[in-house]
Amino acid sequence: MPSCKKNPKKIRVELPKEVDFVPPQMVYPITKEQLIDLYYDEQMSVREIARELGRGATTIRRWMEKYNIPRRNYSDATITHHMKLRENDDSTD
Repeated sequence: MPSCKKNPKKIRVELPKEVDFVPPQMVYPITKEQLIDLYYDEQMSVREIARELGRGATTIRRWMEKYNIPRRNYSDATITHHMKLRENDDSTD
């Protein structure tokens, strides 16, 4: 069991010598290629991707940052959004 030694200046946690601590590894449920496909090829927004994967938008943004996937700027995002609205209006006619 870890012990905690108090010091007026700092708190230090000591693990027993026989315990090898390995921090948990983050497993991403989506690959870089799949994320690029959804974001660029399917023209989905970060919110739409988050909704589809059952995650938060912040998590998707973090994954995109981890994978070095550039996000659309505000202007491009607005254009994409309005193009989708027009497509939906045309399909309902």
